Amino acid sequence: GCPNVVLLRADILNHDLGELVQEHLPEAKSLKMVSNLPYYITTPVLFHFWESPVFFSRTVITMQEEAALRFSAPAGSRNYGVAALAAQYYSDMDIVRRVPRACFTPRPEVDSCIVRLRNRAALLYPDVDRAFLMRIVRAAFGRRRKTLQNALAHSGGLGVPRGALLDAFGAAGMDPTRRPGTLTLEEFAQLARSIQERLPP
Repeated sequence: GCPNVVLLRADILNHDLGELVQEHLPEAKSLKMVSNLPYYITTPVLFHFWESPVFFSRTVITMQEEAALRFSAPAGSRNYGVAALAAQYYSDMDIVRRVPRACFTPRPEVDSCIVRLRNRAALLYPDVDRAFLMRIVRAAFGRRRKTLQNALAHSGGLGVPRGALLDAFGAAGMDPTRRPGTLTLEEFAQLARSIQERLPP
């Protein structure tokens, strides 16, 4: 009964955000996403919004506490990985409040957190291809116990010759025997830039 509310019964992952906005919010000047997400699709939904050409200035969501710790993990910590690097790349994130399981009915088996993401309107590293940077990050953490050199060399999806990879490490001033979990986002961007320059045309 509210004229300013449209209820869509659908799976957000199966919908193009640009089309939804164009159809339902064509005059919108600023977009925000607020949700109590189903926990099992938290990561895919966040990437769906981050990678969309439609910019959402802010995202406020409830997620499982374990996931919140992964997305906010610092370099070198046990939880640090693709989720934390993506959150840093796309947004400025903070945990607003912890929500104990007793706050829900029915009571779940896990605690939760309210997380706020102030999404970046401009790319952090405009000279580095966004998709390529994420491929480097995913390839590195696909074998997180290996050295960075071995993790990237054995990733079938990069298509970078081993020699070019070693040259890229040298040009970036980076030790190829480091573990992926020790690199900051800035270092991953530096390495991606160096590898990108050595890709065959």
